[in-house]
Amino acid sequence: MKPPELVLIDLAALYGRPPHFRRPNVTILAELSIQVVGMLDAWVLSSVGWLGAVRYQVKLQYGDFLHQEHLVPARMLRKASWTDVRQGQLRGEIADDAEAYRTMRQQTS
Repeated sequence: MKPPELVLIDLAALYGRPPHFRRPNVTILAELSIQVVGMLDAWVLSSVGWLGAVRYQVKLQYGDFLHQEHLVPARMLRKASWTDVRQGQLRGEIADDAEAYRTMRQQTS
């Protein structure tokens, strides 16, 4: 897909919520119960349905971000509105290339 699409990813649906999700025993905890803005690079058809190849960042306990790239089921993705994008920018979770994509899209409109 060119250019990549901005999408909202439901991490709570992807990773599960307590009591079904047991947090791993790690010292750096990630916020997995929210929706984050990510970049959808491609759609992949699998035996279980459509998957989106996405890139996004997960906020860690001390304010750092962990960059993730993997396949996410289509039911956990939706097109991000510009309000979602702005909120993601304020939270610091959108990668640098998302801003470049936004500028490019405004120029073509």
